[in-house]
Amino acid sequence: MTGSGKSIVLHNLIISLLMKQAPDKMHLYLIDPKSTEFAFYRGLNMCTMLSDPQQANVLLNGLCEEMDRRYSILQANGCRDIDSFNTKFPAYPMRREIVVIDELSDLMYMSGKSVEASIVRIAQKARACGIHLIIATQYPVAKVVTGLIKANMPTKICLRVGTVTNSMVALDMPGGEKLMGHGDMLFLPNGSLSPSRLQGGFVTEDEINNIVWALMKNQ
Repeated sequence: MTGSGKSIVLHNLIISLLMKQAPDKMHLYLIDPKSTEFAFYRGLNMCTMLSDPQQANVLLNGLCEEMDRRYSILQANGCRDIDSFNTKFPAYPMRREIVVIDELSDLMYMSGKSVEASIVRIAQKARACGIHLIIATQYPVAKVVTGLIKANMPTKICLRVGTVTNSMVALDMPGGEKLMGHGDMLFLPNGSLSPSRLQGGFVTEDEINNIVWALMKNQ
């Protein structure tokens, strides 16, 4: 719901990644249909901004091809995953590619089947080769968060939602409709059967700008 803290949670995740990883080890693809939510990060070399749903669809298809290419390289070199490859070949590391989607519903309504197929393929098998997805939506309904997408996203965060039905779509259990908003969340990590209730941290626009400015000075 509006006021639940979804955007702040995304900014916290993005900032944490940017401050902990070097540009040769990670790249962020920020899909922002509104073109305003992720504008803070536009000047960073580590970030690629996308606002057009068709461009986002092309990116996801391209990452599926990159996933297949990487698995061929891992297999040819006897490596199990990206970590073992980078340990074995430190001079030619694979970087992690992380896609952050601010609003899944915009992509699903524009090109649903194609986007769904790419998301499911990446979510099913791309983690080991260093390609990751962070997907958010303000509309947790079955048409947007389909059964295939939900089944293949191992870690889930549910902020305040409007109805029990929304909570069931997000978490497969009620509870999200009882949250207080402003970062109050249920966190369901991979492999867990019951969520933990957490409070998300708050980050202001000034703090985001200060962090990005410091990163830009050193890129």
